[in-house]
Amino acid sequence: MKNFPTPYNKVHDLSRYPELVFLNRYDKTVPILYGVLMFGIGFFLEKKFPSLGVTAGQFFVWTFFISTTLLLHGTLFINSLAHLWGHRSYLTEDDSRNNFWLSLITLGEGWHNNHHRYPHAARQGFHWWEVDITYYGLKILSWMGFIWDLRPVPVSILEESALTRIFHTDLLRKPGSQIDAALDSHFDLDSRDTYSPTSKCSPTLPHQPSRPPRHDQYEISGLSQNRAQPLS
Repeated sequence: MKNFPTPYNKVHDLSRYPELVFLNRYDKTVPILYGVLMFGIGFFLEKKFPSLGVTAGQFFVWTFFISTTLLLHGTLFINSLAHLWGHRSYLTEDDSRNNFWLSLITLGEGWHNNHHRYPHAARQGFHWWEVDITYYGLKILSWMGFIWDLRPVPVSILEESALTRIFHTDLLRKPGSQIDAALDSHFDLDSRDTYSPTSKCSPTLPHQPSRPPRHDQYEISGLSQNRAQPLS
């Protein structure tokens, strides 16, 4: 297959861990072993505990095929539903959303707008009220010494989300021209088409957000401003 080989010269971090290289090369090994294990458990229950009414085939279908299908769809929801439903904590250049229910299904991946703003953090739930079960597991592993150097969310990024919440609350109450004026007060014009934030975000941080579009293009919570009526 043309795209099957991994260009390890471009991902040096991956090549440093032989166990990850093995899993990357023999990616079917773990699913096959898992399937065999599930069938074996089902066979054991069928023979040793017939009163449960569990058969080897039944247990295998539920724990391998159905569970894998649900896992796959839960994962794919992030690149579909998490770009349609939810709220935006950051004014990123995409349509990513934060969704509490998807965060439960995917153990934290539902805070997708956070991830798009700062994908370098170990956590996707940037605030204590944003449930991120995967990060909780990583934190426990770090306490046990199995992993380390978990990258935190910079304070400047957290401050930026607070500013965005002000925009979300206040801008819907303003006509379009006032929206542009409010945004211009927080963004400097670097060139004709490009803006950069004047908040405390470090200029060395990757993916600095550009200024949001003008009011006739601006979108908040799925409602275009040129169609929304200002609140009285």
